Amino acid sequence: MIEQMINIEDSLNIALRQARDVFNRKDLFKVIEIPDFDCSLLSNPYETDGGDLPDIIKDSFFKYLHQYDYLGEKVNDFPCLYVFRLQNTSDYERVIEAIKAVKSEDIDRVLPPFKTNIPYSQYLYVGKVNRDVGGRLVTHLGYYQTNSNHGLQLAFWARNMKPSLFLSVSVYRFGREMTPYISSFENILAHKLQPLIGKHK
Repeated sequence: MIEQMINIEDSLNIALRQARDVFNRKDLFKVIEIPDFDCSLLSNPYETDGGDLPDIIKDSFFKYLHQYDYLGEKVNDFPCLYVFRLQNTSDYERVIEAIKAVKSEDIDRVLPPFKTNIPYSQYLYVGKVNRDVGGRLVTHLGYYQTNSNHGLQLAFWARNMKPSLFLSVSVYRFGREMTPYISSFENILAHKLQPLIGKHK
C-alpha cells in the first residue's frame, strides 16, 4: 500500500510558523560569563582526566558555568553556543605560534584546523553543543578519556606560556526548543567574529 504523499509546502509552512513562534519569545538565551581564566592554572593533561579535575580548575572555571543551575534545570541539559576570547589582543601572534608548535607534535589529541587565511581576531574559537556543554569545555581544556574528540587542548599549549595567557569564555544557554537552530547560529556567529581556529560552513 502506497503511503499518502507528504505535502511539502504545508510541512515547510508549519515549520516556519513554529520557528516564528520560537523567535518571538523574549529571553531566548541566558549569558554565562567565565572571566579572566589564567591558563597557567591548567594541570598536566596526562595526569588528569575529565572526570577528576583539580579543585583550582573547578573553582576558577566551572563554578561560573553552573550559576543558573537550579530547580532541576542544569546548563548541561540545554543547547549552547560558546566563544573563547583572548583577554589581550596582543597575544594573537604568540597564540598562533603555540598552536602551530603543538600541531607539529604527536600529542595524541585532535585540534581544530586553522583557517586558510588566519584572521587577526581576539576570538579564539566558536563552538556549539546540543547538550553537555560542561563536557565539551572539559575537552577544550585538554582533559578527557576519549582522545579522538577534537578541541582546543589548552593544557597542551597554553598552560606553559609566559607571561600567562588569560582567556574569557562566553556561554549562551538556549531553550531546548532552539536545538534545531544551534548549528546555524554557530555559523552566523563564527562568520561575524572570525575566530583564529576552527572552520565553519
